[in-house]
This record gives sequence, C-alpha cells and structure tokens, in this order.
Amino acid sequence: MSTKLESAESFAKDKHRNQKYETKPYYTHLESVVDTLKNIGVNDEDVLCAAWLHDTIEDTDATFDDIEQRFGSKVAVMVLSLSRDSSLPKKEKEQWKPEKGFYVWSFFSYFL
Repeated sequence: MSTKLESAESFAKDKHRNQKYETKPYYTHLESVVDTLKNIGVNDEDVLCAAWLHDTIEDTDATFDDIEQRFGSKVAVMVLSLSRDSSLPKKEKEQWKPEKGFYVWSFFSYFL
C-alpha cells in the first residue's frame, strides 16, 4: 500500500508525463521542490504532497476537485493557492512566472 506522499508523487508524474521543464522531464522540477523542502526541515505530509502537486491545476487537466478527492481539502487548497488563474490572458500568465518562484518559496516557508 502506498503512502499519501507516494500517491501524490505518482499522480504528479503521471499528469506531467509528456511535459518538459527546460530540457528535463517535468517531474525533476517537482522532485527538486520536494527535496529542497525536506532538506530545510519540512516534514508535513500534506505540505510535501502540495509540493509534488503545485503545478497540476495550472499545467494539466487535473482540477481542484480531483486533488481534493484524492488528497484532501488541505492539500487541494494549498495547490490552488499556488496556481495561476487559468482564465487570465496568456500575456498576464507569463508575467506571473518570474514571481511564482518567490511566491512558492514564501508560501512553503510558512510551514517551517
């Protein structure tokens, strides 16, 4: 039986399976975020699940309801908090990109 965290990793890898982060498989970006959080002392399972899933709502066909059903409300709300508004025009979405990294780390640092 897999843990919730293993399920989040598997779900994220599946949803991002055909995507790249720069030239690498997308999951390497997600894995890096999770590893960094672990290295700075974050061990809350829900927070680490949200780290695996933080791009699924904005970059895949996964919905808030999918995340909530599989991983619970706390994880789903965290993931939604880290997601761009998909209704924004493309230009505005691109403007969010440089700020997102800072926002994501600020968000996760709250759980230290």
